[in-house]
Amino acid sequence: MSAKRLLLALSAGLLLAGCAGSYNAMSRDDVKLRAAFDLDCAAENLQVSPLQHDPMDFARAWGVEGCDQRAAYVFNGAAWSLDFHTRKSRE
Repeated sequence: MSAKRLLLALSAGLLLAGCAGSYNAMSRDDVKLRAAFDLDCAAENLQVSPLQHDPMDFARAWGVEGCDQRAAYVFNGAAWSLDFHTRKSRE
């Protein structure tokens, strides 16, 4: 592989890695706002964690916890959709 092709491949990889980070931050914020509405819980009371990434490191599923509830959101190709919701039992 020529040095020019190697440099191009490395540059593309770094660009995609930066895109994934920005995308994941935006999608986390989108999921948090959606979950605040779905769970009737203030966004500042919610913890959001990635559950699944695609091979390019873009988040494809998020877990949300807060206000004694848990939910999972998946990307359906156009928007984030609630996939699972449960209330946590109080002990």
